[in-house]
Amino acid sequence: MDQFTKDEYAKLSESYKDTCKSSKLSDALAMLGDGWNGAWDEFCYNKTLADTGDVVAVLKKYRQKCTDMKLRLGSGSVLEQVYQDAFGALAKAVQTRAELTPSTTPRLCWHDTHNRLIRRGDGRKRKPDGCFIVGSIGSVQWHNISVAVEIKGDSMDGEHHVIRGQILQDFIDMAEIMPRRFMLGLTLSRGGEIHLYVCVPGRIYIAPLYSLPSEHDSDTYSTSDKCLVAFFLFLHQQLGKDSGYLARHSISLPCGLRLDSIVDTSRGSDNTLPSSTVVSLNSADGVAGGVFGRHRHLKGQRTWSYPATYSDGTMQNAFFKFQWGYDGDYEIDVHQFVLAKGVPNVPKLLYTANVEGKGVGPKGQQFKGEALVMEDVGGNIVWHAFDKDGLNMGDARIIDVFAGYVYTLLAAAVIDSQNKYALHRDVSMGNLMVSDNGSPYVIDWGCGRVCTHGEEPRSSGKQMIGTAIYMGIRILTNCKKRSVVDDLESLFLVFCHCLWRRYGKRNAHYEDIWSVKSLSNVSNARIAWLVSEKNFFDRMGLYENDTPKALRALAIGMYTVLLQSKSPIHSFNADDDDPRVDAFDAQEWLQVFNIARGYASINADVHMRCLHKLRKYVKRKSAHRISFIVEPAIQPSEDSLEDGLHASSNSGSERPSDESNIGDLPESPTPSGFKKRAPGSLLGPASRKKRQR
Repeated sequence: MDQFTKDEYAKLSESYKDTCKSSKLSDALAMLGDGWNGAWDEFCYNKTLADTGDVVAVLKKYRQKCTDMKLRLGSGSVLEQVYQDAFGALAKAVQTRAELTPSTTPRLCWHDTHNRLIRRGDGRKRKPDGCFIVGSIGSVQWHNISVAVEIKGDSMDGEHHVIRGQILQDFIDMAEIMPRRFMLGLTLSRGGEIHLYVCVPGRIYIAPLYSLPSEHDSDTYSTSDKCLVAFFLFLHQQLGKDSGYLARHSISLPCGLRLDSIVDTSRGSDNTLPSSTVVSLNSADGVAGGVFGRHRHLKGQRTWSYPATYSDGTMQNAFFKFQWGYDGDYEIDVHQFVLAKGVPNVPKLLYTANVEGKGVGPKGQQFKGEALVMEDVGGNIVWHAFDKDGLNMGDARIIDVFAGYVYTLLAAAVIDSQNKYALHRDVSMGNLMVSDNGSPYVIDWGCGRVCTHGEEPRSSGKQMIGTAIYMGIRILTNCKKRSVVDDLESLFLVFCHCLWRRYGKRNAHYEDIWSVKSLSNVSNARIAWLVSEKNFFDRMGLYENDTPKALRALAIGMYTVLLQSKSPIHSFNADDDDPRVDAFDAQEWLQVFNIARGYASINADVHMRCLHKLRKYVKRKSAHRISFIVEPAIQPSEDSLEDGLHASSNSGSERPSDESNIGDLPESPTPSGFKKRAPGSLLGPASRKKRQR
């Protein structure tokens, strides 16, 4: 059995305790959107409960079924199986009655799944005790469940951590493949009490319903019995119209999505694609039901991304993305800003739309959705350049591609005439792409931010900004001031990780650097690595005889510019300035790439296009101005740390094998031509003199 343990469910419930809020039924339903707000009150008004024949017919059928099964609900301690059978009898009775009413929308069907394990995306299997699904299906899958149901006997009440953890995990599994605007869940526990769970972005509302009707043979029915049956009939009516998906109804991958079918959207004004375009969504990595993005959690930013195609006369490759985020932190805004600024190596946007959301964040922030289609820009850097089983580039081409990434980050971060600039804030292996012709691209500006030089500090509301294993050491240790230097440090870490995957000798010593176990493990391992007197590069198992000299030179040069002085490593006060910001000189980065190029085996077909463009840009922008923003002092939670890993899971990262420590190795020399700095100094005399001038 792959079922989760009770401890796992209890831990999940505890981690979401601040996200779950008690609510009245009408208020919880109002969070589902305009089609739901006030619909329950209107339903009850139109159907006088004392007179409706539908409700009475359902209750009669339900009691008859309970009698046939000899269920005893009102005596002693009721077992889970008794509640399971009784709830199934009620659900079937409601379904039978609802099917007598003519309808142009899909029907809601009950499925008893308490003995049926359903596979999740990670291969594990688990099950809800039951579920409601809109329409007829071939088999029950997590993505086509509209309402999940969890049932416990009288030994557990509706507020218990285990049953709450189960329904929360149901929501996570339901949203793993297909974007959801909302999800519903029901729990049945001690005394037959039923609770409704309403999951919207950033918040889960819990509303008490009514108790399961007793099985007593009588012609009289209580008001609560009638209200419960009426609510189930209401769900049949409403979920047939809107079951919470991005495009109202469930779809299975691969599938076609017409852009104007996305619910509650306001389209962008400069879209290249017409809203009537049908975009075909495909499974990520060719895995059945596969999807990229941060979608394995219920709070904070959530993202679903799919390889896609569309036709404008000929078939075109593209990428479709939908995400929930906080109002004011739009990826579309950041992406459009860097495009308008002329920042190179950024994919074109073909279609954008904002989606209304009813969720509320932990600090009262409103949630908004974004849907976008962007041009296809190839695969990520590790597959194109470093994967032993994939395509490979020569050392000169790799140097050129990383020069392109530096150019992109610098061009975005330089303050423009309007005093604005942009930071990416999530430079990771999965966000650095290379097209088939070798052009670099920086994607996923969803954690990015358009900033104003000298602006007042403001919280973005996000628990964790970036991917933990690639965060700069100052950000990892919760320093609040953030700049493009931190983005460049992330780029350096991605480069080291790529080299280690391709050329390194696997050993347990660096497992904590590239594999997140806990935030403290990542931070402590990183500090020990960076402050080591031994050469950081050789200690990763990247020996000179095994690693191309040009790539070693590039990594050592980046390390020298970013970290050799150790001052950023020792600045752990959250309010301290990063000394690398005032001392920043793009000429040093150009020097690093020029030196590495000198070691490369240049082929006739390698023109070093990106390095040439970076060289021209640095010379043209001789007086770069960069700035920093002040982030909220929020310690990342362990579950958000885990979600950060999922954001880069499409990079193909894997846990290293356990091998013996390689021991102490002599320090390798700094590449010739690159002057070693004295401890505590970030700039040589020439560049300092230039800045003073």
